[in-house]
Amino acid sequence: MIRSWLALLLGVLAFAPITASAGEPSLLMLSGGAFDANKQFDPATEFGLQWRGGGRWWRVGPMAGVMATTDSAFNAYLGFSLDFPLGAHLALRPGFAPGYYSKGNGKDLHGVVQFRSGIEAAWRFGQGLRLGLELYHLSNGSLEDLNPGEESLVLTFALPVSGKR
Repeated sequence: MIRSWLALLLGVLAFAPITASAGEPSLLMLSGGAFDANKQFDPATEFGLQWRGGGRWWRVGPMAGVMATTDSAFNAYLGFSLDFPLGAHLALRPGFAPGYYSKGNGKDLHGVVQFRSGIEAAWRFGQGLRLGLELYHLSNGSLEDLNPGEESLVLTFALPVSGKR
């Protein structure tokens, strides 16, 4: 059932507009911070790169990204996020993305299919720049017998790559 809904949602997003809406540009986000920040069972430093489409279907926009840790763990994902401006500068952005995970020499999340869910609070500067803090959870969604999961806390910096600036 969940797989059917995810396939439907990804299909809808595939046909959503990919050009920037009148209000928001597409963004390229760089991030860095703590992997397994909460439990610290196998903590590491992580770095990420994410693209966020400026096109919106209601408030939903596509996102795709990669993350790697200093323990050689790797995550590649494709999903969606929702952008909620709170005034002229502050924005909240929850997001969800299924993806591929390789533990490298890092934390074993029990399975290559992982789900990334999180929320970012960011300050929007002029010219489309953003600086924020994101907390996200990465886990196998109980597709496997064990589901240790992990939480990451990262500092984010986003640059506009298209659309209004």
